[in-house]
Amino acid sequence: MKINVAIIGCGRIGFLNDFKKNLTGTYSHFKTITSDKTFNLVAVCDLNTKIRNIIKKKYKIPTYKSYRELLSKHKIEIVVVSSSDNSHYKILKDLVKFKPKIVFCEKPLLQSTTQTEEILKIYKKNKIIISVNFSRRFSRYFCDLKKMIEDNFFGEIKSFELKYSRGFYHNAIHWLDLSLWYFGIPNKILTLRNVPSKSFLKDRDIDLKLIYRDVQIKIVGIDIDFLGNEELDIIGTKGRVTVNPEDKFTIYKIQKHKIYENTRVFVRHRQYLMKNGDLLKNAYNNIKKQITKKNVFNISSGETSLKLLKMIEDLK
Repeated sequence: MKINVAIIGCGRIGFLNDFKKNLTGTYSHFKTITSDKTFNLVAVCDLNTKIRNIIKKKYKIPTYKSYRELLSKHKIEIVVVSSSDNSHYKILKDLVKFKPKIVFCEKPLLQSTTQTEEILKIYKKNKIIISVNFSRRFSRYFCDLKKMIEDNFFGEIKSFELKYSRGFYHNAIHWLDLSLWYFGIPNKILTLRNVPSKSFLKDRDIDLKLIYRDVQIKIVGIDIDFLGNEELDIIGTKGRVTVNPEDKFTIYKIQKHKIYENTRVFVRHRQYLMKNGDLLKNAYNNIKKQITKKNVFNISSGETSLKLLKMIEDLK
């Protein structure tokens, strides 16, 4: 028996990332769902008439301008919310009356702790699961990196820097979630810079330092128009790891310098090109298990998003 799915919001992550592109893997909810025989994409919803017409004509899938109309006409088990950030609250509140089994929502889940606490309470009462697409949690590379840090592979961490672009609340939140996932709630958060974003409307460009007992994480915004930039650089006493904007995941070890005595250098040990086309597939595999099996761990839950919002609620 296939699992019935509907998508609310067919913009970039909802649909367009894969449209007319010959990519390895999937980068949209639409292609991920339609590529998996377990799922049946029953219908989609979007405000854009052109996108609705493309999907209706090319894929023969029913399209709606109103998600309420869609859900009143079809019985849906998984609802994907990939609409604009500020639309989430109203949609999530409305979805309860249609009683899906799981709602898979794009990040950020909501824009305040008050909203999040309200929605989580309602969903728990109605036994509806919420998962949030914090994609690093579905990456084998970032899962492996977490274990390497826990196993002291890099030694004592001396520097931990994360760079982002195009809006703190829309994009840096991925790095905040990674910090929460790896180390938990920080002991202290220092705001180093906080100005309006020039590259992402109604967002901020914020530099932070997250202070933990054994590590300090610096998050730095690069506010340049249309720049998609994500970088990670961790330096330890035994080694180093970097992730660059081309998605190259590189591990270095410390070795003796070939020329200079009493000098050591970082030497590349291993390098991978991260398969980001697998992230949504991995996320949907977790969602699939939550529906078909009992007591499956929700890798990126609504409760985790609440913790994240509580970390940063005083920054606005």
